[in-house]
Amino acid sequence: VIPRQLVVSLTDADGLDHSYRQELSYHNGRMVAGDAHNVLDLGFQWIKVSDRQGATDGYTEQTFFSQVWPRQGQPLEVMRYAAEDPDLSMERATLSYQAYWCWEGSTDEATGCDDFESDRSLHDYYSLDVRQQARVEQRYEMGRLLSTRTERVHLSDGFGHPTVIETEFVNAADGGSSSRHTLRSFINDRSGT
Repeated sequence: VIPRQLVVSLTDADGLDHSYRQELSYHNGRMVAGDAHNVLDLGFQWIKVSDRQGATDGYTEQTFFSQVWPRQGQPLEVMRYAAEDPDLSMERATLSYQAYWCWEGSTDEATGCDDFESDRSLHDYYSLDVRQQARVEQRYEMGRLLSTRTERVHLSDGFGHPTVIETEFVNAADGGSSSRHTLRSFINDRSGT
């Protein structure tokens, strides 16, 4: 077992006689045992940061992580809520990922990568790239859903940068929604978009 050094609290002083404290807690740290070259740290199931700014102010943010290879360490869900009452106000983000083998002989010329599930034998020769595919953000107040924002990545360049993104916003209060597509270009873009 490899010991982990963990931060359990942070205190910031602003120089004006005020200090701010954050407390961190960790749950279910996992590793896959093996010899020195084959130990795999799967990280923690969740990490919680509590930021207390007095008796009633502050927030708590809890991040849940994947502990499954090859997506280990990627955040799956982030919840942020008021410290005094989680039902008062809450934000929640859910994320999903796709793993790819990236190599020169890829069948996808735009990205230079093939889907991880398509040929697992490639892992001995090529690099593995885990890319975010979607992010869903929801805002709640008093236990009621206020809004949902969904971001989907339709295309990434050879470096993993999202180049085509669809964003949809739904306001639960009035049922209205809007959608937009974004095209991004990067200086080192190999995809030609």
